[in-house]
Amino acid sequence: MIVDAPTISIATLRLPRLFTLVLALAVFAVGHVIAALSSSFTIVLAARVIIALATGTFISIGSVVATSAAGPAAASRAMGVMMSGMSLAIVAGVPLGSWVGQASGWRGTFWALAALAGVAALVVGRFIPAAERAEVTPSVRSQLAVLRHGRMWLILAATALVTGGFMAAYSYISPLLTERTGISEGAVPLVLVGFGVGALLGTNITGRLGDRKPLAPFITTSVASVLVLLLLVPLSTSPAATVVLVVLLGVTGLGITSIATPLAVRFGHSSPALAAALTVSAFNMGIALVSWLAGTTLDTFLGGTGPEVVGAVMAGLGLIPLLVLAAMRATRNAVPQVSLPAVDEETSHKAARRLRARTGPAHRRRPVRRGVGERGPVPAGSQPDHRCRPGRPLPGRPACLPPAEGAGGRGDDGRAGRGHHPHRVLRRLAQCDVRDHPAEEHRRGRRRELTPRRPVWSNTPCDDAD
Repeated sequence: MIVDAPTISIATLRLPRLFTLVLALAVFAVGHVIAALSSSFTIVLAARVIIALATGTFISIGSVVATSAAGPAAASRAMGVMMSGMSLAIVAGVPLGSWVGQASGWRGTFWALAALAGVAALVVGRFIPAAERAEVTPSVRSQLAVLRHGRMWLILAATALVTGGFMAAYSYISPLLTERTGISEGAVPLVLVGFGVGALLGTNITGRLGDRKPLAPFITTSVASVLVLLLLVPLSTSPAATVVLVVLLGVTGLGITSIATPLAVRFGHSSPALAAALTVSAFNMGIALVSWLAGTTLDTFLGGTGPEVVGAVMAGLGLIPLLVLAAMRATRNAVPQVSLPAVDEETSHKAARRLRARTGPAHRRRPVRRGVGERGPVPAGSQPDHRCRPGRPLPGRPACLPPAEGAGGRGDDGRAGRGHHPHRVLRRLAQCDVRDHPAEEHRRGRRRELTPRRPVWSNTPCDDAD
């Protein structure tokens, strides 16, 4: 799932998310059917690869669907509910799978998983939000733009290191419980069930906290995972303490999964599907690399506590990109402090008196005079007609006639700002000499005089004749 999740996410851009989810579940079911019908280990291995491809696709696309359906205010909570399925698989799926395998053979387990995947495909196709069916998917270029964001790489690095740290300890928990703690092999599944219960609680708790401040719970759970892993080294000789710490490891470890993906989707901007797919790749890459590194310490002087030491170191290194993200957020949200001069009480009273004097009755806002070309009814005779200068035509041009009596700035139809066509008005205004118009007297000191070829806009024509 390290490579296939982002690759398939890009390959299925033009497909609706509903169809992609149902298709992933169908491929998941087909893979289990192939494994159940095969009699060759090579075919079973190929079927497991197909199952892994479908699993990565479903988790990446399902994360986007869950967060978008819940909205930004409940994205982490929705992701916590989705990741609760992994916790339920640990709590109930592993014991049930073992029981089915013992009752009907290993093929029965594959048949049961294929049937459950088919039922899940029907449920998802029925209850997916309608908005997801009509959503337009962005282009490949816009999806790849997520790789240019530095915050995305910081989230992926923190996810890989912290997740790999606690999963390295979980992968080799059986040698620690049997060889160092002294727990029998028959009781190990019960301890793993406790880990699953803790993971179920952790995903929901951190999901609720992550909706308010997603980065703070990420840092808190990472620090808690480091502390739990470090405490497992000296306290692993006590069965009671070891069981409690394993449960706490499930709370703190898998709680990260409900925070990392919504953060990646948020930083991905226009590439939510690829951001979620990259988070899935970071999960699996961290688990693979750190687990391999932890396995090499089993034959050293650390013994069964080697994976816990390696996991604590890796999870501690994962805090570095998280602290960098926190510093970037604090710098971006910082408001510069402006130092103001000290003002004594007398000066403040004087300023208040001046403000009251300016805003008092004597300094009320003056009424705005209607300017040239202002729309609206104007009483006849209240101001000179600024559109033309009757009686003084230009050489070779007819004189402009005054507006009809009682027009008062209205058009022929009696409505303000309407009447003749604007082109006719401009054509008639071009024949008027408005350089010496009385309405332009107040403008002489601020701008050039109007020329005959640059008339002032009017709501009524210069004359009433065509």
